Amino acid sequence: MKSNAVIKDCRIQNTFDLNDGVYSIDIRPLGSARTYEQIKKLWATIDDISREEYGDISQSTNIYLQMLQMSGVRTDRILIPEVAVNDLKKKAKAMSIVARETINHKPYVLVNICLAGISEMTKAEVSNVIETAIRWASELGIETELERTEE
Repeated sequence: MKSNAVIKDCRIQNTFDLNDGVYSIDIRPLGSARTYEQIKKLWATIDDISREEYGDISQSTNIYLQMLQMSGVRTDRILIPEVAVNDLKKKAKAMSIVARETINHKPYVLVNICLAGISEMTKAEVSNVIETAIRWASELGIETELERTEE
């Protein structure tokens, strides 16, 4: 599991649902170009777009994948056995099911997937994603707290 945590007064503010045991934890500050707050604002904007377009946030992941494609960030469409969907979801940063097919009497799923998260993208890629989100929200008349980033 990889996660971001907020530290305040020298204590981790987040809670994690983990089994009892010993864990290895790597703590390092997030880079200024991809701050935790900026990522939260990006997802809040994506959720706002989904609400405006579909009435709820059910399409947020699909909107995010569209933004990645519009921004030039690599996403892939792959055909996998249906039984592998949940395992792949655990590894993917974003994934949506595009279609279901039966091949040789076995169920398969075509998925659109992004394996690189914001923290793994270049500064230019993140900037493009944020610009795309701002532009999309603006076209819908949605005010966003996202700030333009410099490349």
